[in-house]
Amino acid sequence: QQQQQFVGTPTDQPPQQQQQQQDMQQHTEQQGTGPQQPQQQEGAANFPSVQKQQPEDIDVDAQQPAAQGEPPVVEFGPYLSRQPVRVYTGHTEDILDVSWSAGGFILTASVDKSVRLWHVSQPECLREFWHTDFVTSVQFHPLDAQRFVSGSIDGKIRVWSITENAVLATAQLHQDMVTAVAFSLNGGRVLAGTMRGRCRFYELADRKLEYVAQVDVRNQRGAHASGKKVTGICAVPGQPQQFLITTNDSRLRLLEGYGQILKFKGHRNISTQVRAGISADGNEVVCGSDDGWVYVWQSGAGGAATAGPSGYQQNRGAQQQQQTGGTLPPPYSTPCF
Repeated sequence: QQQQQFVGTPTDQPPQQQQQQQDMQQHTEQQGTGPQQPQQQEGAANFPSVQKQQPEDIDVDAQQPAAQGEPPVVEFGPYLSRQPVRVYTGHTEDILDVSWSAGGFILTASVDKSVRLWHVSQPECLREFWHTDFVTSVQFHPLDAQRFVSGSIDGKIRVWSITENAVLATAQLHQDMVTAVAFSLNGGRVLAGTMRGRCRFYELADRKLEYVAQVDVRNQRGAHASGKKVTGICAVPGQPQQFLITTNDSRLRLLEGYGQILKFKGHRNISTQVRAGISADGNEVVCGSDDGWVYVWQSGAGGAATAGPSGYQQNRGAQQQQQTGGTLPPPYSTPCF
């Protein structure tokens, strides 16, 4: 039909005119114009996300087959949308951390010295919780969504009551900054990571945070032996004594109790507030990277796979090491969805 629009149908024109228009069509196609160009523009308008990418940036495995010369058809699936479900505004500075509750509540921590409470069904902020300095980290209580913990560079860990809009318990770090906080799986303990590469454990009981122990999250020797900033703490599902620690020395460390049992490396985390995560079954570890890729490890016996602007790529240099320094089997490649 598009060809008919440009050159007409063969039955309603004399043969001489048909030949002239065919010659014109071949000439315009060689010039980079002609019937194919409007077809490409229409396809690009239907898929704005593809239009912004270069051809080598598109994951072929995630596309539906398309005819030659037509734009690729991207399958978004039932859980992805081209437009955000909701956009929240209110913070006046950068947002450093986000935490979700099972009931659809959202907490955001910001450089504007506040934590704000939102809900997916409401367009406006529900409540504000003000601090004396930048808020670097925030997390809901795993069993009670009416409480949360926040960490700030003023050196304080605060456990809040949402309903009371007040602080229930605090702990002060001296000559250090809180850069990451997390609850244990049952909510009975609070962990805090610091600017100097330490992870501190506190018992939460009777509106008090009682200090229990401290672990230096650093290499024993080398350039990072002095310790680098802790950027993330994650409790391991199904393992009450295990925590995954992310630090600015490009390492992930799996702690059990107060000792290190595994170390993951291969990504790059030097200056950003990157936090690693763990799958629900505890078998996969995923982390962002300063180089623009996403890295995935098997927590038991695997390597790393990366996903970035050029699709999926095996990272041969990534290694997962035990505390003894042994290297586990080589990396594998897998989609990071």
